[in-house]
Amino acid sequence: MTQQSGYGDAHLCTAEFPGDDLHAGQLCDLEVGHEGDHVAVVGLAAAFRRRLTWTAEETTS
Repeated sequence: MTQQSGYGDAHLCTAEFPGDDLHAGQLCDLEVGHEGDHVAVVGLAAAFRRRLTWTAEETTS
């Protein structure tokens, strides 16, 4: 799954993934002010992606 946004970087949510050493600091892919969990799709290798989700309570920024 890839996410196509219709808005520029200035309109993206700035919440950072608070999790493991590999993905900590990954930014949310959704628009600022979105409802529900934060989401980021991270490329692990050419053919593999990981979808990260975290709640607003886990946000570090």
